[in-house]
Amino acid sequence: MSKKIFNLSLFFLLSLIHIPQSFSDELEFQNDTETALEESTETIDGKEVRRVRSGKVRQRKGDAKVGAIEESETKKYQRRHEALSLTSFGIGPFGSSNVGESELLYGGTIGKNWEVSDIFEIRADFMGVANGKGSFWSLGFGPSWIPMTGEISPIIGVELGLGYGNGNNNNAGGFYGQGNFGLRLFRLSNIQMEILGTYAQTITKEVLSVYGAQLRLLF
Repeated sequence: MSKKIFNLSLFFLLSLIHIPQSFSDELEFQNDTETALEESTETIDGKEVRRVRSGKVRQRKGDAKVGAIEESETKKYQRRHEALSLTSFGIGPFGSSNVGESELLYGGTIGKNWEVSDIFEIRADFMGVANGKGSFWSLGFGPSWIPMTGEISPIIGVELGLGYGNGNNNNAGGFYGQGNFGLRLFRLSNIQMEILGTYAQTITKEVLSVYGAQLRLLF
């Protein structure tokens, strides 16, 4: 009799225990939900209105796997800060000791600037410098440091790329390096100006180099 009572008690206890349908499912989500806030802004009668909407999100216990990703996770790694992209154009006088027979050269640049943080940007430039007796051409890119976040800031940067120069009976082409230093104006606007000093030289056996100053417009 006591054995029968024991078996009935054991059966009753087992019936109260919830057994998961699958122990191999690593994509279970917590039953508890957390409140999430979704913010949006809209303009009403010329005034910007901020709206906050609450909702529920599910939290994953395990790692995501191929073919088993939630809709809300599909763009997880695409969320980034949007860089400020500006086209740049500049002109100015240049000099050299081994290009254009050491006479005054006239040059300019055209390129792109991407501000990727408060104090750093990526710059890509095509530069051409010439007079009737020689020339220097380059295409390069590199980082620039803009330490101040107000209207005016100094700027220091470097570039690396391909360059070619000729003059003074010399010709050289290959990799080149460039250093930039100057002043960025109207930085709080999406149309800016820059006073930039530049030194560039080929990284070749026969070194050719130019130096100069430019007034540049960024828009």
